[in-house]
Amino acid sequence: MPSSPARRLALLCLFLLALCAPGLAVRPAPLAAGSPFVADAPSRTGPTPPPEVLARDLAKAAEQAADLLGAATLPVPAYYWRHGCGPTALGMVIGYYDGQGYPDLILGSAATQTYQVNQAIASGGDSFAPFAPGNERHYEDYARPQDYAPLMRLDDYLAAGRIPHANDSIADWMYTSRSTHANYYGWSWSNHVGPAFVSYVDQRNPAYAPSYQLWYMGYGLSWSILTGEIDAGRPMVFLVDTDANGGTDHFVTVIGYRTSPRLQYASLDTWYATVRWENFEAIAGGVPWGIWGGWAFSLTPPPRYTLEIAISGSGAVTRAPDEPTYAPGTPVALTAIPAPGWAFGGWGGDASGSANPLTLTMTSDKRLTALFYDPTTLRPRAWLPGINGAR
Repeated sequence: MPSSPARRLALLCLFLLALCAPGLAVRPAPLAAGSPFVADAPSRTGPTPPPEVLARDLAKAAEQAADLLGAATLPVPAYYWRHGCGPTALGMVIGYYDGQGYPDLILGSAATQTYQVNQAIASGGDSFAPFAPGNERHYEDYARPQDYAPLMRLDDYLAAGRIPHANDSIADWMYTSRSTHANYYGWSWSNHVGPAFVSYVDQRNPAYAPSYQLWYMGYGLSWSILTGEIDAGRPMVFLVDTDANGGTDHFVTVIGYRTSPRLQYASLDTWYATVRWENFEAIAGGVPWGIWGGWAFSLTPPPRYTLEIAISGSGAVTRAPDEPTYAPGTPVALTAIPAPGWAFGGWGGDASGSANPLTLTMTSDKRLTALFYDPTTLRPRAWLPGINGAR
């Protein structure tokens, strides 16, 4: 719906105020007092690697065959750049956890970059197929128009004078591409990485109690931190300097480490599906892929429920799947099998009726009894006046 000229003017003033005075509300407070680095740093890369990165990758292509002595990596799914390296890198962490017992973080399987994965990273369409008016999401509200430094343009929702959609993707929570946060298309700020992880997971399932920790390289982030996180099965996100000019420009998903040919970290860089190995060094001029800082993430393990089945009479019960414990919401098919000469009478305990097989959804610990009886021992029930409705 078109807005009034006064409303559009007010939104434009808000945008200009945010750009001219970012410390008023749009930039978070520093995370670590005393750090020699800027406490909030951005990404600056786009959907393709900078020329300096491409040139260096060609020169070091043979390194992929280097000795993997001491290498350890996690099975993190590789996703390609989706409206920002920051939400894509964090999306790979969340996609990994989705396959590690937290299945409701992303709809469907997160093992590959499906449509649902893309919507979790950055909702909406793209320049080839934007969502229709009235259905705007992250791309249509914030990533469009696709502006590049040094010319920043009003986000589409501001230019159109409409209310933006409610946050529903990682890029939303990271404020990626938002002109009101001094972000060109695809850019994100470091101080939004951890809070975005918490906000997105809380939106999907707050029972996972998400948390994070940021370490600056040389001021907390050490080789032992990296190896400890990977050995514990927790991928990280690093903010790095890909082109060695001394400034941050790219977020990557850190999935492993190795000790030869040097101490190196393994990452998925949002540009290639192959694993990138780079030296574990602090950001500095002349240091390609130098590290500014890194985030560790953790979730509270979801509950696991037990299913106890007792037998009354003679028979057995099979279950599918047959597991010692079950994740919340797992359907379990129970089939009662009477012994020869016996019959199944029904269920008792946390189930009732005589359905066989019975599908039980695990929402808590369950205790059931399968009731079997010997038909030859049954006797007709006496029919007495006043009983069973008789007169």
